[in-house]
Amino acid sequence: MAAFFFTPGRAAIRRRPRRYHQRMSAIRLITGLGNIGPEYEDTRHNAGFWFVDEIARDSGARFAKESKFFGEVARASLHGGQVWLLKPGTYM
Repeated sequence: MAAFFFTPGRAAIRRRPRRYHQRMSAIRLITGLGNIGPEYEDTRHNAGFWFVDEIARDSGARFAKESKFFGEVARASLHGGQVWLLKPGTYM
């Protein structure tokens, strides 16, 4: 099965205002993937959870359950900007 990707040419990119690229380049959400449950806690399958846990720990953010996102979320400060951290509560 072949996969096709559309990549706009340079002309299409240059037509957009400079502010467009600056606004779109900011990271707003970091999702750490992992499996829920104590049996997966110390396995490599939770490397994504470990990553967002470390960001939260460094910035003093705390995770809270959020049913709307089916997982835990935290708001953290990263390099002077605010980002949301998400640990999905569903299996990968």
